[in-house]
Amino acid sequence: ISYPREALKKQVEGDVIVKYKVNSLGKIDNIKIIKGIGHGCDKEAIRIINKLKYPKLINKKLRVTTSKKITIKFRLPKLSIHYTIVN
Repeated sequence: ISYPREALKKQVEGDVIVKYKVNSLGKIDNIKIIKGIGHGCDKEAIRIINKLKYPKLINKKLRVTTSKKITIKFRLPKLSIHYTIVN
């Protein structure tokens, strides 16, 4: 995940909930943001979902489409600074 620059600038963090379907060929389809936080995070979540890979879905010799829901957590990177006072 690449943290969006706009979200970093505005110190935005939170969870993006995404719903999507996986068709019988394992392809991602019908991506929808259920809960977004904006500032580029929603776009990044969709980009990540599009990169997911699923195997072909066949159930009792029938083609199956399944619905999935996933939460992608955006948390600001924690920086720690160590310093020494020199007299």
